[in-house]
Amino acid sequence: MTGPTGKPLPANAQPAIGDRFSFANDDYVGNHTKHAAKATASDHILCMVIARSTAMCDGQLALGGSMLFAPDFEIDLGSNSSISEVKVNGGTNRYRHACGTVVTNNIGNSNNSDTTVTFTY
Repeated sequence: MTGPTGKPLPANAQPAIGDRFSFANDDYVGNHTKHAAKATASDHILCMVIARSTAMCDGQLALGGSMLFAPDFEIDLGSNSSISEVKVNGGTNRYRHACGTVVTNNIGNSNNSDTTVTFTY
């Protein structure tokens, strides 16, 4: 996590308005119990804290030489909800006119999630 100036914050810092955080994942066909051995896609999400427990985020999913965009979605930093849904709106190359959804189901007490991406282009 970084502060508004871009400087890294201590690991135990509580998020404040203007702080940013990001994460990236390798994505596999299948689910958390049975999936491909090799990643077929990757994603990156960048968020900025805009209220005490809310962040505004932008996401990208790289898939087969093209990219899907999930712009301007909010996440509740205090939520224990295991399911979230985000809109897909555009992309690059063959996905430039894409629209659809990304639904993520977090698997409790783990660093795993099952994500389903549905879109047309």
